[in-house]
Amino acid sequence: MSARLAQVLRAGQAHGVSVHNNALKVADLDDVALSNLGTLSLRPAAALPTGEFWSLSREEADERNGKNNDGVEPLTQEEYVRSQDLSDGGEYFRVRYKYRNTPSFKNPDAAKYLYYMFDAEQLWKSTRTQGLNPLSREEIWRENWRELHDKYAPGAPEPDFVDDLPSLDDVVFVYKDSGGLTGRLVREELARSVTYYEGYEGEEHKVRKQLPGGTMLHYEGDEGEEHLVRSVRPNGSVTHYEGDAGEERLVRTEFPDGEGQ
Repeated sequence: MSARLAQVLRAGQAHGVSVHNNALKVADLDDVALSNLGTLSLRPAAALPTGEFWSLSREEADERNGKNNDGVEPLTQEEYVRSQDLSDGGEYFRVRYKYRNTPSFKNPDAAKYLYYMFDAEQLWKSTRTQGLNPLSREEIWRENWRELHDKYAPGAPEPDFVDDLPSLDDVVFVYKDSGGLTGRLVREELARSVTYYEGYEGEEHKVRKQLPGGTMLHYEGDEGEEHLVRSVRPNGSVTHYEGDAGEERLVRTEFPDGEGQ
């Protein structure tokens, strides 16, 4: 058993450990931030949105009405329009869903996110009693349910099932060839980030961490000694670091145009 897993199990009662589909689910685990890198400011500033009230632009509305989509909002069966053209009080709410291990993606192990777009009030009417996405029948995020509740039923009692909905603070440990709490740790998933591991069972070490916005951090070193060696941003720039874990320092940045500093 790895030291990381042992630490999670010791904290089980405090954090609500359970197993879901051969994965260990831990609610409210607080050891999810990046190591202290001083002034490098690599800690994510905000959570990756799971869903939210959304202002739809004309371009987004046209795209959703296009041939590659169903062409209508699924609950009202009306075409999408830009948000400012909705009737008084009308709003859209987008709900995130995840494709996992889909062959069409270049990296099937990477978490890929897309969004359903709903009429917000109709979504609330559909999800208020069970907390389910009306299209996929999957549970929506707890924070999304509460945001809709605060908009359309402020002050109304909260049903008991809401506490069991998935949350931004949940973390799921995914194992390969796992029958429960054993197996080789390959991925640690949060709504905010996804961390990837390699190595034999009991010796897994962190190799990559994907942040909100698409930045990927790369690490080297054995378990417990992983240190940041580079970060790759979506614009193609690569920043290199040196130093032991917790003491990494920036040494250079390379930009897509070949410039460096």
